[in-house]
Amino acid sequence: SQIAEQEKFEVNIEPFDMRKPLPKKYLKSFDTFFTDPPETLKAADAFVGKGISTLRSAGCSGYFGFTRREASLNKWYDLQKLLTSYKVVVTDIMHNFNEYVNWGYEKETRAWELSPLKIKPKKNWYRSAFYRIVTLKGYKGSTKNYGSQNIYEDIESSTT
Repeated sequence: SQIAEQEKFEVNIEPFDMRKPLPKKYLKSFDTFFTDPPETLKAADAFVGKGISTLRSAGCSGYFGFTRREASLNKWYDLQKLLTSYKVVVTDIMHNFNEYVNWGYEKETRAWELSPLKIKPKKNWYRSAFYRIVTLKGYKGSTKNYGSQNIYEDIESSTT
């Protein structure tokens, strides 16, 4: 919000638990959304699916990041089925769009536990591709309430 003030951007920041249904005032209210969800199918539904539900009409775009680091081909297949169920299409993929800094908590992750070599990375190694999706006529997003479920980790999670 400091940069928004400095640049005189009109930005409203509202903390929200994406496991809960979105308030009605956000449904079909925006032209685009951007999200970088945790790499689980439940998180994809909660973040991408709810992002889609905020789009005004067919022809609107959404953007999200996802990797192959914590997403097997089977998970990707299920993600593609989820996107198809929303009635959206992937139109663009920008590989290695997001580069994540080495967080400093590597030793606390499952990846560290499983790694045969216990050496902290010297360079940033975690990257995700950036996907652009476009809504088609009859699109729908997600309104699912996940309550207090852990949507952030699954069996393939290794860096959380």
